[in-house]
Amino acid sequence: MNDQAIPAHWSEKPAEEILVLAVLNLVLEMVLADSRLTVEELDAALGMVNFYLPPPGLTVEDFGEMVADAAARPPDRRSEITGELLEGIAGHLDMEDRKKFVAVAMALAGSDGSFMMTEMAVVLNAAQRLGFDDPEAVVAEIMTQGPPE
Repeated sequence: MNDQAIPAHWSEKPAEEILVLAVLNLVLEMVLADSRLTVEELDAALGMVNFYLPPPGLTVEDFGEMVADAAARPPDRRSEITGELLEGIAGHLDMEDRKKFVAVAMALAGSDGSFMMTEMAVVLNAAQRLGFDDPEAVVAEIMTQGPPE
């Protein structure tokens, strides 16, 4: 994926398209946050992305190419793109759906058996960009009470 895959005027795109781009970019950012990709994390990442795509969804090869392309971008640029997309969908989601989004990101972060500080930074940034005033409190709530149903 290159920067052209992110629409120049993404706010004019349908909410569903922004959601797919936001999920894809968040997943790529999370996968790259700890500099390793386990089989478990790959399965979770593909499952999360393919949930939002029509069948057959992304293949492992497609996703591998996207990870490589994303890795070639500076981390600050990846974070900026993801943040803009999350802000773009925030208005289309109620607060419970936003919490679910954060919970799924947390699940992806822990899918490889560990929760790295770099992954936590991605989760907290996502929560902030989704409009939570206190991202740490949202993460703590999800950790203690579980994800919203």
